[in-house]
Amino acid sequence: MIHILFIGDSIIADFNWSARFPNFTTQEVGIPGATVENILEIVPSLQLEKEPDIVMLMIGTNNLYQEDYNFIDDLKTLVQQLNQKCPLAEVLLTNILPMKLDHLSPETISMVNDKINGLAIKTGCCLLNMHKTFSLLPTETIFLPDNIHLTEAAYELWSKNLLEHIAFLIEND
Repeated sequence: MIHILFIGDSIIADFNWSARFPNFTTQEVGIPGATVENILEIVPSLQLEKEPDIVMLMIGTNNLYQEDYNFIDDLKTLVQQLNQKCPLAEVLLTNILPMKLDHLSPETISMVNDKINGLAIKTGCCLLNMHKTFSLLPTETIFLPDNIHLTEAAYELWSKNLLEHIAFLIEND
């Protein structure tokens, strides 16, 4: 049975991934308010329930919320740590979602996502481009009133995209 490790901030914590993926085993490590640096600190001591086949990483939102636009080097280190801790796993990196905040322009999110895309290529992990998917839909369909956290419909769409990636990985394994 495929085992998925979900790791990230409140966007990971706010969804019941195991209920959405009943045919897989899951471990969820979602820490509300976490930044890349916070997750980087916990990975060395992270107790894995089982060696994951897939690590789904969603982090960086709180860095941008706190106007920290220079977290890509730490994100690279985090991906490398996850590759070392879970050498048999495929790391799926989700880019920054198209959230709408007064102090954060769409251009800034695009600039950061370009760096994340480049990071995915350099580190050999897969990119799950949910920014592109969510950008095609009305904001109220995707985000709760805070324009950061996701609606149930957004999680369902994200889950569907993740399942498509998993099917592709299984097919090409």
